[in-house]
Order: sequence, then C-alpha cells, then structure tokens
Amino acid sequence: MMMSWSSIVAEVLCRECAGDGPFAVVTAGVQEETGSDSFITLGPEHFHAARTPSEAVTFSAALAGEGRIPVCVLPSSSVLCSLDPMARTVCMQNLHVVFVIEGAGLADTDERNSQGILDLSCLTMIPNLTVMAPKHRFELADMLRWALRSAKGPTAVCCPAGRAYDGLEEFRAPVEYGRWEILYDESDICLLAAGNMVETAQKVRDLMKWDGANCSLINCRFLKPMDEETLRIAASEHILLVTMEENVAAGGFGEHVVSCLSQSGIHAEVEQITLPDTYMDAGPAQLLRQQAGIDAQSILRRIQTRMIGHIR
Repeated sequence: MMMSWSSIVAEVLCRECAGDGPFAVVTAGVQEETGSDSFITLGPEHFHAARTPSEAVTFSAALAGEGRIPVCVLPSSSVLCSLDPMARTVCMQNLHVVFVIEGAGLADTDERNSQGILDLSCLTMIPNLTVMAPKHRFELADMLRWALRSAKGPTAVCCPAGRAYDGLEEFRAPVEYGRWEILYDESDICLLAAGNMVETAQKVRDLMKWDGANCSLINCRFLKPMDEETLRIAASEHILLVTMEENVAAGGFGEHVVSCLSQSGIHAEVEQITLPDTYMDAGPAQLLRQQAGIDAQSILRRIQTRMIGHIR
C-alpha cells in the first residue's frame, strides 16, 4: 500500500503521543499542510493547534520548559519564518523539542513558495539542533521514536513530500546519534546521499554497476552532527565522493562535507549534487529534478565526466 510521508508521521505520533505520557503534538493550525486533523483524537492534553508557526514553536518551548516532550509539526514553507523562535527560544535553551518539517525538498505543487529548497541550509546553521533526514518510510518511523525517546535536545526530522519510499527495506540499522549507515561498501566512487536522495542514489548505483563500476553508497541520515569518522574513511578509500541533496548548495550538506574534510586536512575529490541557486518553479517534482539535473541519469553523466582518466 502506497503511503505518504505525512501519513507515516501522523500514524507514529498518534501512537506515541496517546495515553498519559509526556509527549504532545503542536501544529501551526495549517490543516491542509500539516494534516492537523490527524491529531485531534489525541485530545486537549496531547494536541495543540497554534495560529502561526512562530506561536507553535514558542508554545512548544513552553511545554518543554514544563517537562513535556513536544513534537512541533511545521510545513517546509514555514521554516524561514520560524527560525528566530527556533534559534532563540528552543535551541538557545537546548530544550527537548522535536521539529517535524513536512514537505522538505521538492514537491508536486502549483505554488513556488512551497518548495523546501533551503531547509537543510537553514536548520544546520542553528547551534544545538540535531538535524536528520530519513531514506525510507521505515527509517522515518525509527527516527521519530528515537527523537522522542533518546534525543537529549532539540531535534529536527526533515520529512519529504509525496509518496514515501519503501525500497531498501532490508537496510534498517538502529538509529545512533550522529552515525551514518553504510549500505554498500566498495571502492572508486562513494555516493553520500541525504534523505530522499538515497532513492536516487540507489538508481545511480544500479546504473553504474550495470557498466561494471565499483560504487559505495552511504545513507547520511544525520546532517548535523555529521559522521566525521565515516566521512574520513570514505575519503581515504575512494577516488571520488559524490554528495547528493535536494537543497541549494549554499550552506547545504555538500558544503559541510567539503568544510569538514578541509578542516581535517584531507584532500578529496568531491562532486556536489545540489539544486541550482534559484527559486524552483511549481510543477511535478520529478520534472523539476530533471530540469535541475539531480535525477539519476543526469547525476550519472556528471560522475562519468568527472571520472574520465581515473578509471580504465
């Protein structure tokens, strides 16, 4: 059965936040964007609908200050206007608030301002905030449970729009703070994919294996903190690292990877697959990915061009 990312969020949170526990769900009251009607059955003790995203964040901070563990569900389109209370009210106090960012990345939409092309850049710049992105629907459920039960401070889970990916089901390593998941460990080329770009990376790897190339694939599920140890090992064992994200380059995952390697004194060839530095048009997400050059075929061509002269 096809499930949306948002329906999985609602299913997990309704199960975890029911009963007499400390958990609560807070939304901005934007029913069509956050599916707030899914949480009404939790009752007034466990569900609160604020009028605006800023109020939702501020109220979540108040609940955390009282010893509750709130889940603040925000649409990606509200991230920018929520940054100030997230940084100053929640993260500065290192409060245990779980932010679920719905619609991160590209989406099938007729509104340009609904494209979550800045989410990773905005969120990873906030001190104390742990930032995660799931590769498939099973990992999303695991991340939400980890964020509620094991996280020690503010945590953001970037949830894509549309259909939830259900491939790679056999890869479901337990969520460990700041640790990436190695899906395939080979040589020559290493794909470092963030969030829903793991699905695309799997397609790229399949195409490369068809051509007889060696290709590793790492699920970089923690964007902050990054798994620096795994990154350094990958850089030492591969000719080319390919970072893959559905976000603009400035302040994104690829830039953080390059910065981390530079600070460690490691010289590595890095190809950054990102969205262009422009506002994306409305339209079908898959078409937008092709136009932006972050679909599997476009990425394969960039890797082949970069590897000319390295592999014979």
